[in-house]
Amino acid sequence: SNTAKNITYEVTIKELNGKFVKKINGGKLTIQPNETKTVSASANVANLEFWSWGYGYLYDVVTTLKIDKKEFDIVKTRTGFRKTEFGNGLFKLNDR
Repeated sequence: SNTAKNITYEVTIKELNGKFVKKINGGKLTIQPNETKTVSASANVANLEFWSWGYGYLYDVVTTLKIDKKEFDIVKTRTGFRKTEFGNGLFKLNDR
């Protein structure tokens, strides 16, 4: 673009039945003409059903890039989450 653009980045996590889990705000920033920036969003999410062998619980993670408050790019990714822990000579997956 030949003009500066105000952008926002959001991540929404939903269960496959559409139930809302979490919305993560990646913040607002201005991108100048011919400039490249990397955007990200992160947060702790409670009460997830972890994916494991024999129990393939999945979520839809929707990332949305808005330019001047208008949705510009939306990507839906279907994925599962796992919890890992390393300590005391043990490797734990999903608390096991």
